[in-house]
Amino acid sequence: MTVRSARGRVTATAKVDPTIRRGAVSMPHGHVDANVNELTDKHDVDVVTGMVRYSGVPVTLGAGA
Repeated sequence: MTVRSARGRVTATAKVDPTIRRGAVSMPHGHVDANVNELTDKHDVDVVTGMVRYSGVPVTLGAGA
């Protein structure tokens, strides 16, 4: 499965989880082969924390690379 954002893409194994809301994607951090930093933009910063935004990032899903 390929996860794409406006900034980049990540290829990873996907699993349907009935506890996740339809239309939402949850991707854990810390996987070398599926680095979520590839999907984020270092200039899209949360004004309260000053950290890069890691939630609410619009993505699309597709098969393969």
